[in-house]
Amino acid sequence: MSNDLRTLSSEFSIDEAKTIANQYYGLNQFICQLPNEHDQNFLFHHEQSKFILKISNIDEIYSVIHMQNRAMEHINNRISLANYRPHTSKLIFNLEKLRGQIDKSLMKFKDECAKRDIYWNIINAEYIINKYKNLIIDKNHRQIIENILKDWIEIVVTLFSSLRQSIIHNDANDYNITVMDEDNINLIDFGDVSNISYK
Repeated sequence: MSNDLRTLSSEFSIDEAKTIANQYYGLNQFICQLPNEHDQNFLFHHEQSKFILKISNIDEIYSVIHMQNRAMEHINNRISLANYRPHTSKLIFNLEKLRGQIDKSLMKFKDECAKRDIYWNIINAEYIINKYKNLIIDKNHRQIIENILKDWIEIVVTLFSSLRQSIIHNDANDYNITVMDEDNINLIDFGDVSNISYK
């Protein structure tokens, strides 16, 4: 497996990001820098909208960046990424509904760059868990992970050959879900878009 972790995030300062956003996109109301693993995301406000300036990692391959942009354009023509209205009791349901809409929209999206071997592809779960499980200090927690992995191998892995494959967002974690207010949740960062088996 290739090491898709690459280097850590690039090191543009907030002032440099402000300059880029203003010069190229006319954005000048900086809000904050958002956490990210190996890219940089800066949140800006303009009129009634919010925008994210993403600076890709220097190690990222151009064709992969192009694929990420194409995936976002593909989805943007079909569903709204930013505007749905969860209620507190329905937050998880609405988030999963949004994820489903995005992945359904990507079913017909094709790009060879999505067939890449990244750590976060669920097909690599066994490899990743076995490689890093000893870093889990609590033995009970480690045992839970090992039990889940055992079930995964015995039940899920055997189904892979019968599952269809599609490109999916593949990275809806707490760093990539932004809550502007209780009525606006966004799913951002298409850096881990990849081709995955699913049912």
